[in-house]
Amino acid sequence: MAKQITTRLYLARHGQISLATDVFYGCTDIDINAAGRKQAQALARVMKNISVDRIYTSRLKRTISTAQYISRQNGISIAPLEQLNEFGFGHWEGKTVGEIKKLYPAEFGVWVKDTNNFKSPGGESFSGFRKRVEKAINGIAGKNKGRNILVVCHAGVIRAYLAYLFGVDFRTTWKVSVDYCSLSKIEFYGKYPVIAYLNYVTSSE
Repeated sequence: MAKQITTRLYLARHGQISLATDVFYGCTDIDINAAGRKQAQALARVMKNISVDRIYTSRLKRTISTAQYISRQNGISIAPLEQLNEFGFGHWEGKTVGEIKKLYPAEFGVWVKDTNNFKSPGGESFSGFRKRVEKAINGIAGKNKGRNILVVCHAGVIRAYLAYLFGVDFRTTWKVSVDYCSLSKIEFYGKYPVIAYLNYVTSSE
């Protein structure tokens, strides 16, 4: 007999923000812009047809603002978790790669050679980030067995969890597109997660 799906986990990225795309913004607390609000409304329309029992977000404004459209519509409160925050770049945040190369050439050189384990002052390593995300999302799934869960988070968080699921280096999943307000679905057959779909982009038109 085939195993039954026990838990459904939906991972959504937050809506668009107003910041240059070549800037490392990480944990900088930026809210969604007008385009992001339209994207969040489109995501809410999709989620209207999906039964959700719990909604989790990071503690950053852009995920909470995005989730509020779904929360108000479905009548479900939001549970913000710091463990779902985006990757922390420390004192590199708000700077471009060019600026980092110029201001911190030695640090940048170490980062290029050992991307997984390097961390700038005030930041975290990619290996530590992946472990944080793995623990947070698996913890959410474990607490909500048999439920449908929505986690509104960040591109880095989704890629880190995919790296865990596929058993690959985090740098491999950098190649996976995670668009604003896209939706990915993971189904748990008991304790075994299976990816149903990735990066489904809702229309904001």
